Amino acid sequence: ADGDARAQLGVVRTPKLVQPMLTAEHILGNVETAVIVVDHDGCLRYANSYAAELFGFPDSRHLTDVPFRRLGFHEEDASKVDNLEHQACRGRDWEGTLAIRRPDGSNFFVRMNAAPLRGPAGDVAGTVIMARQAVQVGTEGSTGRTGLLDRIGERLGSSLELSDTLD
Repeated sequence: ADGDARAQLGVVRTPKLVQPMLTAEHILGNVETAVIVVDHDGCLRYANSYAAELFGFPDSRHLTDVPFRRLGFHEEDASKVDNLEHQACRGRDWEGTLAIRRPDGSNFFVRMNAAPLRGPAGDVAGTVIMARQAVQVGTEGSTGRTGLLDRIGERLGSSLELSDTLD
């Protein structure tokens, strides 16, 4: 009877996914979000293929052991990178938009979400960062304004004299 009801609802049994497709490496390697793992010393220990593409490297093997700060962050974002590292080391999440310069000289904004990577004992062993391109610098239209508006909002929000800033 249960099978008849399921058939009437259009429920069909699908074979389970093949187990190798469920490995973390397969999933992270095929997601269209950059996934980076940084150790406690600030060196990259893992980067998926999308991270290599996003940051302008030939493949993810070129990112292993690279210091996180050498991914092309603009100098004016140094304090944001410091804040990201500080928050993650303290076991807190971090989110923000950073300006990046690829090795080919192109510039873009990247939206990053960082979370602490905890070891078996619960101690912070590193940081997991997920990143997506927010805006390519020099693009036309409303998408080109997204990164700029985000940065203006961050600066206004951190202004000590907000009423003077808005006048």
